Amino acid sequence: MIKNYTPHTLTILLEDGRTVSIPSSGTARVEMSPPVLLYTVDCDGTPVPVLRTEVAGKVFGLPEREPGVFLVVSLLTVRAAPTRDDLLIPNGVVRDRQGRVIGCRSLAIPAR
Repeated sequence: MIKNYTPHTLTILLEDGRTVSIPSSGTARVEMSPPVLLYTVDCDGTPVPVLRTEVAGKVFGLPEREPGVFLVVSLLTVRAAPTRDDLLIPNGVVRDRQGRVIGCRSLAIPAR
């Protein structure tokens, strides 16, 4: 079984033309440190701030492991939960003609 812990419905576009949609079951997120201003970059005469932030370590909204259940989360969440072997990420992003993400081709287990 697969549960989606991203904030939106996940659509997987399979090679044979079928699609699988997995609605969100909640949102797993990672606590980040407060951002620190490093510098600004000029963008057509407007200064744009460049900040630094780091993963603070805590993961929120991630349920306990259940046998036979995989959870789709962000790559940041996988990196913040290195002992979990039940976490998957979307793989092979598919975009429409306007460049908007409409789905992915598969799920993946990121190398650690």
